[in-house]
Amino acid sequence: MGIRARIFAACLAMASVTVLFGWYARTAQHDLGVLATRIYDEAFTAISYLRSAQNGLNQLEADWHRSAVNLSHNAGGDLSGALRDVQEDLDVAGERSMSAAGRSAVYRVGTGLRQLADALLASEPHDRIAALFEKSGQDFAMAVEVYAADGYRYRQRAGEMVGQSARRTWLAIAAALSAALVITLGLTRAILPPVRRAVQVAQSVAAGKLDNRIETSGRCEMADLLRALATMQESIAADRARIEALIAEQASSHAGELAAQHARLDAALSNMVQGLCLFDADRRLAVYNSRFAEMFGVP
Repeated sequence: MGIRARIFAACLAMASVTVLFGWYARTAQHDLGVLATRIYDEAFTAISYLRSAQNGLNQLEADWHRSAVNLSHNAGGDLSGALRDVQEDLDVAGERSMSAAGRSAVYRVGTGLRQLADALLASEPHDRIAALFEKSGQDFAMAVEVYAADGYRYRQRAGEMVGQSARRTWLAIAAALSAALVITLGLTRAILPPVRRAVQVAQSVAAGKLDNRIETSGRCEMADLLRALATMQESIAADRARIEALIAEQASSHAGELAAQHARLDAALSNMVQGLCLFDADRRLAVYNSRFAEMFGVP
């Protein structure tokens, strides 16, 4: 695999890690958003309607007591009509109930309200209606407690989800960093050793060592570079061999010429009728011919 392909694969792997991390973060955000929406739609809104129905019932009870004091004959019909508004708020609260216990509590409240409405329409005795008001109030209080407990559980669940999301986010960050480190190390090990080998070969060739062993297998850019270095090394070695052979040839030819010149000089000196001698800078006899030796001898 070439360097370009390796770098592209590493970038693709890093992009995949980033996409996975983003997908996880988006999923966690979506889950938290859904839970927040349910807390608002089911817990907050349901408790609001339940409180509204409870307040409506309390107002109805107060109106009933005033009508009983004033001996109003149409109070039962008027109050039963207003009780329908309380029932509507209670129905909304029941539709948005967060648990089976909440729905059961609302059902008990609704049953009590219907009994109260029938008692008001039938103008039943004061004690009977008062007892029904009291029982409905108790049912309302119990329903509010159930809804509050459900809301608290939703709040706890939201807190747990936030904590889990934070922990998982840190784990995902650690995993992403680990993956990036592994990818970087893998890319480094895949690219740097051939580069170092090419540098070593180039430095060795520059120092004059031309017997380096160069592995040229593969079809990547570094293999092409090593093959080029091997070709360069062979070319330099061949040129050096040719130069050395030429120098040896020239040295041999020059030595032959010097020998011939020396032979001619010796022949000329030996055939001279005059005695000839040469002294060096230290006044030592360096060159003489046979005629000089015959005339003066040689010290």
